[in-house]
Amino acid sequence: MPPEVKWDKILTIQLLEEVMQIIMKFVNWIIKVTPFAIISLIAAAVGAQTDLAEVFSQIGVLIAAILVGLLIQVSVVYSGLYTLFVRKNPLKYYKHLIPAWMMAFASSSSAATIPVSLECVISSGEVPVGVARFVVPLGATSKCYHCCFSTAIFLCHTNLDLL
Repeated sequence: MPPEVKWDKILTIQLLEEVMQIIMKFVNWIIKVTPFAIISLIAAAVGAQTDLAEVFSQIGVLIAAILVGLLIQVSVVYSGLYTLFVRKNPLKYYKHLIPAWMMAFASSSSAATIPVSLECVISSGEVPVGVARFVVPLGATSKCYHCCFSTAIFLCHTNLDLL
């Protein structure tokens, strides 16, 4: 950019900055209102049901199925791959990850867990720093859709008609 041009005085740039601020206010408003909208939709769907005992029993089965699936994924798939490729006991590595798991459970946010996960992975000494800085954020954001897909498949399979 040429130094003699006063970029803050150009009308188009000022207009685009104002539009960006308006859009950001709108996005922030949506983020703040979303939990209330989701709760309202769920309450309306549950309120329309005639047999609440069946709905809650199916939701209990859904939660149990998700927990069993996640347990199998961690204990069989992740531990098996770790043992196969690294040839070490995965439980010794998992003990380094406990703070990250607690942070993930407490915050329910993959993005909020990234700094703690990075610290845990790097302090374990098993993963090079460069690899950890690339893989941890990638893994935290790419695993977000797994539970949504498995929940949708379960709902379709059990014909749970909440919507």
